[in-house]
Amino acid sequence: RRSALIRDWRAFLEDYPVVLMPVSAELPFRKDEDLEGPATLTRLWKAQLPQIAIPLLGLPAISICSGVENNMPSGVQLVAAPWREDICLTAGEVLEQGFGLPQMTM
Repeated sequence: RRSALIRDWRAFLEDYPVVLMPVSAELPFRKDEDLEGPATLTRLWKAQLPQIAIPLLGLPAISICSGVENNMPSGVQLVAAPWREDICLTAGEVLEQGFGLPQMTM
């Protein structure tokens, strides 16, 4: 199954050199939220699959802060074909310039 997913991603990345996707399916979770029980831990694990699956497929990726929501940093993930870290870094630099520095209040 993993090999089939790798083939599919590589084929897709031949037509689309970079993919913009979420880092997580949820905004950052509260401190110690993962200790609230099995149901919460399962939910948080599933929410993190975008950042877990990409390295397992051998694809380079970079996360960029896209702003702050409710005083919590939010971001996007850029994914490229194997050995094309240069694409991730170049696209990430463009996004960082566009998003600017995150502004959090203390």
